Amino acid sequence: MIFSVFTIMIFASYISSIQVLAQEQFLTYEDITTGISIQFPSSWEKSVNLDNFITFRAPPETDTRIYPAALGLKIQELTSKSVVLQEVTKVQISELKKSNPNLEFSESTSITLAGKPAYKVVFTATDNNQVERKAMQLWTVIDNRAILITYKAQPDKYSAYLPTIEQMIDSFQVKN
Repeated sequence: MIFSVFTIMIFASYISSIQVLAQEQFLTYEDITTGISIQFPSSWEKSVNLDNFITFRAPPETDTRIYPAALGLKIQELTSKSVVLQEVTKVQISELKKSNPNLEFSESTSITLAGKPAYKVVFTATDNNQVERKAMQLWTVIDNRAILITYKAQPDKYSAYLPTIEQMIDSFQVKN
């Protein structure tokens, strides 16, 4: 009897978290120039910079200016048509190590992004504002462009925002 009640409580909690995720309204960001699209929560702040860097930020959970989580998307035209994913991976990991002296990788693996071979790393480091962050970066090469997606969050918030981030990443598309 106690086991059944416990199982029902866990299942109800699981269903409740799915319902919260399902209730979140998503909008679609599209850039016809680059051909990319991605869905993002309507409550998140979107900003687009001139250098093709797009940022989606979760609303602050307190009255501070520190965002608990954000996803950034960067598209970089490649100078050579023969650049392959392995070269981009080598450069990106080198840049991460150079710009984050206290970098600690917890995951490094090949994946698929927008139907193309990609690479993913998960790590912790201190950001430019001297705030510790847990991050995930994914990158791929599509149509002579390097595409970099970065998810950063406060370490204790990383797992809580991960389902939303995964939904955003799964929605990412590149159209010709």
